[in-house]
Parts: sequence; structure tokens; C-alpha cells
Amino acid sequence: LHHMSAAHAYIQMFVHVCRTGQADIRTISVGHWGSELGLSVLAGLSRLYTSLVWESTVLLALCSEDTLPQDCMFGRQDMEKLVTTDQSPSSPASHGSSGEVTSAMENLTTDSNMEAEVVMEGTSDMEIVPGQDDKKTNPLLQCQIKQIKPLLSGSSRLGRALAELFGLLVKLCVGSPLRQRRGQVNQPTPAMPSPPARAVATALTKLLTSGLSWEPPQTSPLPKFRLTFFICSVGFTSPMLFDEKKFPYHLMLMKFLSSGGQQAFFNTFNWAITLGNSVPAEDGLESSSLPDGTGEFLDAWLMLLEKMVNPKTVNESPHVLPSKAVGNFKPFDSLRYLIKTHKMAFEAVMMIWGRKPLPVYGGRMAESVLAILCHILKGEKIIAEKLEKEKPVPPTIAEKGGEAGTDPPTPAPGTVAEPSWSASTPAEPDVNPEHLQTLMDMGFPRERCVEAITATGGSLDAATDYLLNNPLPPLQQSLSTGFGQGG
Repeated sequence: LHHMSAAHAYIQMFVHVCRTGQADIRTISVGHWGSELGLSVLAGLSRLYTSLVWESTVLLALCSEDTLPQDCMFGRQDMEKLVTTDQSPSSPASHGSSGEVTSAMENLTTDSNMEAEVVMEGTSDMEIVPGQDDKKTNPLLQCQIKQIKPLLSGSSRLGRALAELFGLLVKLCVGSPLRQRRGQVNQPTPAMPSPPARAVATALTKLLTSGLSWEPPQTSPLPKFRLTFFICSVGFTSPMLFDEKKFPYHLMLMKFLSSGGQQAFFNTFNWAITLGNSVPAEDGLESSSLPDGTGEFLDAWLMLLEKMVNPKTVNESPHVLPSKAVGNFKPFDSLRYLIKTHKMAFEAVMMIWGRKPLPVYGGRMAESVLAILCHILKGEKIIAEKLEKEKPVPPTIAEKGGEAGTDPPTPAPGTVAEPSWSASTPAEPDVNPEHLQTLMDMGFPRERCVEAITATGGSLDAATDYLLNNPLPPLQQSLSTGFGQGG
């Protein structure tokens, strides 16, 4: 407990520094966190946070005889060590009834959602209050809870401080949101995130990915333990990717995708809906062996998915990135993100659609599913309009030898989900459009860029060397750059 208090004091110091609004101090802070030492400290804090979530899950389960089966020996020996010498060293299950244990849990905390929020949003002062019933309290369990309570309070306090620190680091990485003033014609240009900021964002999204792909120790006896952990992970992921108005941080979304977090997010759903890959996904919700906590997890999961598929907030977010690639930095393609996420989201909610609603959480889950489907339907039109605007200019007579003004074929409405990402190079479908644009920005003609990329197998560096080492004769170069093909 002393070590936890010391760690809490250091984390609070970090929190106060990250809260500052002075731009110079924020820049220095990001630089230090993105250094080798800062990233190593951040990795250690991430492991500590994960351990706190698991620890709190186990301690809360051990405080109730209803959570673990009577013949389960998980943690029993450790609980018996908490008994004083003047009490019988027997298991809590041998004393009292289920109602007595429930009363003891009410004395520990009055928050019914404590299991899901003990670390991130748990009550800071878990005061013992008088029981609400007249049933006699189990003295053995009371003695054990009395010793466990300081550890639960300390871990909850430390976990909330860590969550606050991670949230402040996200805001330091993404910088200030863009604000367009009234009457301003040109859109403000977003700032390029610095290398330290991108490194910190990568470390934070790795924490999210590890939480969503977490596996309990082999000694963990119940699926509910893992479900409780996933509930905490989903609740922690939401404020790390979205602001208070549900606008996403594009930098965090991009790193979340590259770190495998998006895939882990959907894999977690598949694990829960298939009862740990033991039943088909279509039969999971109606299975008689559905573990406790599945409804609470699916409810939290669907609420986060609803934010991910909202086309308005994703496309109009003020936390955007530059639209052009610079060096090894690649821009975030919000359209492609929406198309992929909509497809995966539709497949997921169809596993819930038409099934018997779960008790307690069935109503809220149905509302989330309907909202997700509405976002997908509205997003189809929005995505089609934006793809239409991004289409290249139709080829001229000199380029294609056809009639001027001929419009390219319009894709069918059902094909919006599968766009051609090489739309900027319709004649060369196998050429990377980003590499092609990069070479053209260097001043090389389009045909030469295509030739270089094709000759070198698609490598950007090799294509650049090819163009530099194989220049055109002066006459051909003037024809290519000054007059075009039909000159």
C-alpha cells in the first residue's frame, strides 16, 4: 500500500504537468514522453494499469461466494490467510447465506457497476455503509473485506490517476482542434504531429490493443473474469479515441488501426458472441450457457461501435491530420476507414439482429443496433458523394483518343463499399497512387513515373533512382513536360 501511494504521487505529478495550457511546456512534455526514457516509463505504466484492472476483478470476485462455484479453489488459500487467529480458518462459503454475502458487498460499495468501473471510474471513497436489510452479516467475510478494502481503494485510486494521465497524453499528442472562424473561406491547415507525438500515440494504442486482446492466466476459473476485464477495456478505449462530443482523434484512430486494435476490437466481440469459440455466432445469444456479464459487455461494445461508424463525426472531426504525405508520414483516409468499419460493423450486428433480447441490457442493445444501422445507411450516400468529388478529371481527346466530355462510368449504388483506391491512376491499376503522386510532385512527367514504378517493381526509392539515372533527352523532356503527348 505504501508503494501504491508513492506511485500515485508520482503519477499525479505527471498529471499536473500535462494539464498545463502553455504551448511551450506542452511541446517539451510531449518531447520527453516521446523519448526513449519516456516511452519506457509509459510502457511500465501501461503494464501497471493492466495489472490493476485484473487485480480488482479478482478481489471483487473473492469477496462474494456467489461468483465462484463452491468447489472452486481459486484464491481460497489466500483468503484464508486473511483470517485472524481467533477465527476459524474456513472458507467464506461455509458461513452464512448468499444474502449475507450480498449485504457485505453492499457494505463495500453502493455502486452496482463497480465491477466494470472499479479502476477507471470507481468511487474514490468506498465507504462502508450500514446494511439495507436485517440479515446477519457473515463475520468471517466482514473480516476479510475489512483487510481487502484498503487494497481495493488504493488500486481504484491509482487506476483512475493512470486513466487521467493517459487521457491527457492523448490530448497532448493530437494538439489543439481546428477551429474555423465565421466567414473564413479557406479551411485552416492542420499541423503535422511531431515524431515524439506519434511515438506516444503508438504506445497508447498498443495499450488499448493489449487490453482488447487480453487473455487471463490459465488459473482463471470463469469466463466472467475475462468479460469484466473487456468491459473495462472497452470503457477505457472510448475516451482515448473520441472526445467529449464523440469526434474522433484521427491520429489515434490511425495508430489504433496500424497496431491491430480495430481487429482486436471485433475479435473480442466474436469471442463473447461465440462463448469463447464454443458455439456458432448465430446461436450465441440464445445459448443456455451464456456467461454472466455478456449482456453488459455487448452493451458497452455496441456503444463504442456506434461512435466508430458515425460518418458525420468521423468526416467532420476537428482533430484531423494533414491530407498530404510528408516523409514517412501517411495521411489518415477517413473514407476508407468508414467503408471497412461499416462492413465489419454490419456483419457484427447481424449476429444480434432478430435474436431474443437479453435481460436488463436487451433494450439498450437494440437501440444501439438501430443507431448503427442508421449510420451505415446514411454513410452510404455520404461516402458515394465524397468518392464522386475525388474522381479524377475525365481524360482528354489527346490522352485517350476518344470524344471530349465523355464521363466515366458511374458505379452501381451497391458497389460503394468497394471503391477503387487507385482512382487517381485509372489507366495503371497496379501502380501505387501514393508513390506515383510523390514522384510527380518531384517534377517528373506522369508517363515517366509510371514507367519507373513498373520497371522497379513498385519500390519508391528504386523508382526515384531510376528517374534520376535515366533522364530523357532534352527534346523529349521538353515535349513531355511542355507540350504533352499531343504536342
